[in-house]
Amino acid sequence: SNLGLWIFFYLFIFSFQVVASENLKRVEAISVQGNVTIDTNAILNIMATKPGAPYFEALINDDLKKLFSQGYFEDVKILSEDLSKDSIRIIVEVKEKRLISEIGFTDSFAEINELGEKVKEAKVDHATVTVDSEAKKKITYEKTIVDTDMKIVEEEEIKSAISSKAGTYLDQKKIRDDMAIIEKLFYDKGYYLSKISYQLEEVGPSRVKLIFSVQEGYQVICKRINFLGNEHFNEEELKKVMHTNE
Repeated sequence: SNLGLWIFFYLFIFSFQVVASENLKRVEAISVQGNVTIDTNAILNIMATKPGAPYFEALINDDLKKLFSQGYFEDVKILSEDLSKDSIRIIVEVKEKRLISEIGFTDSFAEINELGEKVKEAKVDHATVTVDSEAKKKITYEKTIVDTDMKIVEEEEIKSAISSKAGTYLDQKKIRDDMAIIEKLFYDKGYYLSKISYQLEEVGPSRVKLIFSVQEGYQVICKRINFLGNEHFNEEELKKVMHTNE
């Protein structure tokens, strides 16, 4: 009967599980290597595999995914070592992501703002920097004009706009996105040829200072917009629908 077949099936599965469990190795111990700032017990608590329990490959794979998903590690490996025919030791190797202790900018960024202020004071289009034989900085102004609209990107403006923050884990994708954000900030203020890069300065175990470097081109200021061939619309109407302004 169908009932008899179901009983036989369940008995077969149960007996198979008993035999299989007798052949499973026991996890004798779990050790963690490579962690610097994250406590060993915190890592072990994330894992479902525990000392004294049977060793399951599927459970180890789940533990690997859980550890990666925490966002603390650049790399995680879970290895096994046979201690006897019945017992096994688990070794968890981690490489922690480094913490950002501070976000800074190179001297080139400060120089951009210094020049911006000087340009405003001198009422010129732009300025260049030269260094004499005594390594003293000289500022040379070019093309004196009556008025200018030199816009400066402040450090705090950049820090507020980017995703990387002091006290968070270093993330290469975030840094790439942040460089694009910084480039756009300069672009929006007329620096169309800016180039953004970064460097990391080690300040301690698993801690770095993230330093952005900005190489800007001359700020482009639109002084006048001229239209040709506009027979049906006057200049003021056309300027209202443009993103570029005088």
